[in-house]
Amino acid sequence: MPDTTHESRSSTLKRNLMVISSIVFIAFLVFMLVMAITEEENEIVPLLNLSQTLHIILLTIIWPVIGGTLAVLVFPRLLVPLILRLKRISNKKYSDCVIQLEHSFNLKFVLKRAFGVFLLVMGLESAILPMIDITILYRPSQLTEGGIVEELLPYNPQAFIVTAAILFPLALILWMVVWNIQDSGLMHYHLSTESTKYQEIEPVFFRISGYIRGFSGISAFFFYLNAIYQIALAEILTEWLNFVWILLVSVIVMVWSLPFIIMHSYLKLGWVTKDLKIMGRLTVEDLKLTS
Repeated sequence: MPDTTHESRSSTLKRNLMVISSIVFIAFLVFMLVMAITEEENEIVPLLNLSQTLHIILLTIIWPVIGGTLAVLVFPRLLVPLILRLKRISNKKYSDCVIQLEHSFNLKFVLKRAFGVFLLVMGLESAILPMIDITILYRPSQLTEGGIVEELLPYNPQAFIVTAAILFPLALILWMVVWNIQDSGLMHYHLSTESTKYQEIEPVFFRISGYIRGFSGISAFFFYLNAIYQIALAEILTEWLNFVWILLVSVIVMVWSLPFIIMHSYLKLGWVTKDLKIMGRLTVEDLKLTS
């Protein structure tokens, strides 16, 4: 019999999070529009050859919404089967099965996933920014007027929020692949016929999730460490204020991810484990523990 109290709490939480994210999104929208419109010169930004206003509206407002929706509804359907096929080729000795999960949608669960998205966005920024010409994110007058230290170009709020918005759907795609596999209850196992060897069983998402967490955590750490180092070298007080803004971007990215985490929670994931056998629950006796 379904737990109606738990379902009611989950529904209330989802509704409250949607309200909060909507308020923050509208506030962010107004802020970015005001910042774009009040520019003295609405110059062309080289990245897309659009005016400053259109550049900001497209990349920080429209793109995350469209890209995020595709990340939830389209890309997992394309990537999950591919990844599982590659997994089966590289781990031929393992067989797949599925366990029945009792999903718990609570605040800790949501924040953990939102924080994971934020870390991966920062990790991707750390990896990609050194490979591109960061000046394409600035108006020509910003570079010719001076006032921005070259080493601090990646950490200026304008460039930082735009690159975070561009990379947000990519980070969400990677995590959606993991969450589709995780929430489907997909497992794989290897049963050895030799009495001297242990049996192996683990969730399929563990290794993929571990790789992403490792990359994002380490990359984000060094990204912020380098930002602090470059700002300290510049000895410009206003750059520390920009660093505070960079920290606030983490909140913005996490809020961006909330509607898509909620959207994912409503999806049916039976297609991931179609035709697989259901594994029963293990008991202490099954482990055959001895002192």
